[in-house]
Amino acid sequence: MKTVYLTENPSLELMRLGAYPRPNAPSTLAIGELACRARGIRDIRPLLRVSSILPLLPLPYRIFVPAKADRRPSKLVNCQVIPPVRGGIDFIELDECCKGLSPEMTYILFCRAKPLALRAQLGLELCGTYATAPEHYPEMATQYDLEPLTNVSSITAALERFVREPDSIAARQALHYVQNKSASPMESALLLLLCLPPAEGEYGLPIPERNADLPIIAYLGQQHDEKTLYGDLVYRKAQLVLEYQSLLYHDEPGSKHADEDRRDDIEAMGYTVMFITPERLQDFDCFEGIVQRIAHHLGLAPACVPLGLTPEKRSLRRLLLPASWNV
Repeated sequence: MKTVYLTENPSLELMRLGAYPRPNAPSTLAIGELACRARGIRDIRPLLRVSSILPLLPLPYRIFVPAKADRRPSKLVNCQVIPPVRGGIDFIELDECCKGLSPEMTYILFCRAKPLALRAQLGLELCGTYATAPEHYPEMATQYDLEPLTNVSSITAALERFVREPDSIAARQALHYVQNKSASPMESALLLLLCLPPAEGEYGLPIPERNADLPIIAYLGQQHDEKTLYGDLVYRKAQLVLEYQSLLYHDEPGSKHADEDRRDDIEAMGYTVMFITPERLQDFDCFEGIVQRIAHHLGLAPACVPLGLTPEKRSLRRLLLPASWNV
């Protein structure tokens, strides 16, 4: 049976739909072998009768073909030429006739024509423990507590295999802001709002550690136990911990007391803890107050932090924060 090889956009859609195994083990196809298998696949209708994956995707299906001469776009198929990659291209088998790009190569190819904020945002998602709603299924809720699809080291290794620099330079630039195991889209947005450079419309603060381990002593009654907590964003040298707290988590029974105990245990070890809620992110003046406090803890002079609601900041906030917030 013929096999269809999906490009980065449908592959990303299927990752968010949960069609990719977590963790996953890609197989590598040499460019010549891939070209041979991909040629002549333009008539995709027979595959639709047997594939459980293809019906999940919107038309036209975006697939790889060997060369420009093989491109025959139609209502069913949009063809993309296979990029030159040393050693071949990595795919994940999704069913007997459909293979999707590996998360690493999906990320690299996705980055080619996207702004820095979106590139970094996707990297944090793929290396994180959540999946946002697919583009064509916006009613789906974000999924949490997942195994990461990839990690920074795997993406870095894949970057070295791309022959043409333009295919990899955008991903390499964005990877500077990507860390492993981000737990939610809002934690990722907070990191980017603080740390993207002023040229992109943000504050250019140093990049904190993500999910950093914090050895503490937990006190309860007459007991005291040594344990390790994990801070969302941690500036270890400045002994500052930033904790994003969603409304959903806040409303859970007992969460207020747990928050207070957690904060007290961390602060007993000499750290300052700042809780950042959706309201504080949404209110621009309130958020700029947070930025100035962080800068103070980091020892940055006020002149080093660009303040004020510029068109670039407004645009970036609309890009990274929920549309319902109307920022």
